[in-house]
Amino acid sequence: MISNRPDVLRRFLKAWYETIAYASTHKAETIKSLRQATGLDDALAEKVYDIEMQTFAKDGHFDPAGLEAVKQALLDLGQVKEKPGNATILTEEFLP
Repeated sequence: MISNRPDVLRRFLKAWYETIAYASTHKAETIKSLRQATGLDDALAEKVYDIEMQTFAKDGHFDPAGLEAVKQALLDLGQVKEKPGNATILTEEFLP
């Protein structure tokens, strides 16, 4: 996707960050949509919102500790022989 359709990726990411920005400033509307999509009750939908919204990067940068945890998991699961460097698994080319 990065090589073959960078324009599509840029548009997707722009829309993604707009969605996260909207959801973070429109909690009630987002919870209403969440409830419609999942069938969760009000209390559970609100808990899901509160937990999930904390995990979304608003600017495309990953939390360094979280990134290290992912690298360690890849190593522990035998997916890689050594922890990959950031340049191997990340690019900032498409960040806003």
